Amino acid sequence: MGILDLPNELLHDIFSYLEDQDVFNGRLSNKSLEHATLAHFGKRFFRKKGFMITSPSINVLLHIAASERLRKYGQHIWFNPDCFTFVSPACAQQCEASDSESDDELDGIRRTASRPVDKEALAQYEAYQACIDDHEALLWQGVLEQNLAMAFKSLPNLMTIGMRRSEDYSPYGWRALKAAVGEDPRVLGPIPYRQTKRLSGSTQLFVAVLQAAASSSKQIQRLYTDAVEFDNISHLQLPETVLIAGCESILYLELNAVKGWVPTDKRVGGVRGHINPSETFVPGSGLVRLFSATPNLKELGLQIFSGPRQSHLIAPIPKDPESWRQSYPYLVLANIAANVSFRHLTRMKLEKVPATAAMLQNLFKPCAAVLTSMKLRDIRLLPSTMDAETERPWSDFFAFLVESCPSLSYVLFQHLMHARGGVSFQPEDDLPAGDGENENSYLIDHVPESHGGTGRAALFVKFDRLILEVSGLNEVNAKLTEVVQGHWHCQSLFSYAMDEMLWHTDTSDEDW
Repeated sequence: MGILDLPNELLHDIFSYLEDQDVFNGRLSNKSLEHATLAHFGKRFFRKKGFMITSPSINVLLHIAASERLRKYGQHIWFNPDCFTFVSPACAQQCEASDSESDDELDGIRRTASRPVDKEALAQYEAYQACIDDHEALLWQGVLEQNLAMAFKSLPNLMTIGMRRSEDYSPYGWRALKAAVGEDPRVLGPIPYRQTKRLSGSTQLFVAVLQAAASSSKQIQRLYTDAVEFDNISHLQLPETVLIAGCESILYLELNAVKGWVPTDKRVGGVRGHINPSETFVPGSGLVRLFSATPNLKELGLQIFSGPRQSHLIAPIPKDPESWRQSYPYLVLANIAANVSFRHLTRMKLEKVPATAAMLQNLFKPCAAVLTSMKLRDIRLLPSTMDAETERPWSDFFAFLVESCPSLSYVLFQHLMHARGGVSFQPEDDLPAGDGENENSYLIDHVPESHGGTGRAALFVKFDRLILEVSGLNEVNAKLTEVVQGHWHCQSLFSYAMDEMLWHTDTSDEDW
């Protein structure tokens, strides 16, 4: 019996063990084999696919969506919003050293910079200029949202849309662009301190995705983003009707929110993509709008950053722990806790925000009865009142979980903090106590350089002191009951990085 005589199911199993190139060669070798392995080919290479924001890459998405044989396999698409972000390649280094204060000035310098004389460098420079112009046109001239709307409408099983950055992920087209320009377009340069006059590329991509989902009537179930300036999105750019149409079907959200870099004064209020002068800037208002448009949300991952290069380990005003209450992440979470009711939330991940026990309780009360999974990382709990120096806020929150969350069957807590230091889940005599006049200096002096500190004698501790992971309904309840009192305040503690597989719960590989 030859291989072509085997049932399609067996051919599918055989091809699942082959390398990608062997799959391509096998399908090209015989028309019957190509037809018999279509299901495996479609699911393996087109179910989950990434794209850059360039015309060649987006055109591939449009061709997949237009293919009657392939489009049914598309369930999950993601985009890398970067294209030489914050960096200029070697062929255009005249731009890299610029101290320009605005996007317009930087763009002008890029366009008027002297052209390379070397033939190879000139070809790379022209490819870079063409790529940047194309990237800008897609994002800022409405072309991207039109193309995405066409693609979304033609992909019948599309349920997940997201963003992925860094060199760890391979969107279609990055290798060709690297070959043309000479450098990897996915690499992020140093985040600048300067303010900008328009939204970031990732924020504009978020707007385009929701506009496309709304206009195509696509019922998205999962959406994940990276570095989106939610509070700086104009109501005119993303009206309530569009927001609701694009979001009301969403069940899973994973958001990386950042404070907008666009100035909020009237001088630049008319620029597209910025809040109108008549709109009052309120931290968290953009996320409140988004959550209000997702009434059936079941899973949420939320990470909030203050701004470029600001550490979540150092208070906004150094040596003043009370200044955490004026930080952007604190104000955002306070707004969400006061104005959003997550009634159907079963799984929650929260990281890199200061809060109070009362704030977290308000956040989780609406879904307490149905909440099954909670992950907290780099969360700092402050006393509920500014003068409550002896309060143990984590005790209050752990007690709330024991009393109000009967369905909680999984918890993961890593690097929890109090106002002046860290929390340990093991009593250790050699750990410094969390009180005294020198704590603020300790906090500044012992932050690793990777987190914005000096790195002097940073105290690293055993991993299991700072992490608590428990599975099982009874096991979680028993452990939480124990840690209501069984946790210890210490000065700032740093641990080796946690296995990210524990934190990330990407279920997009599941068949829907």
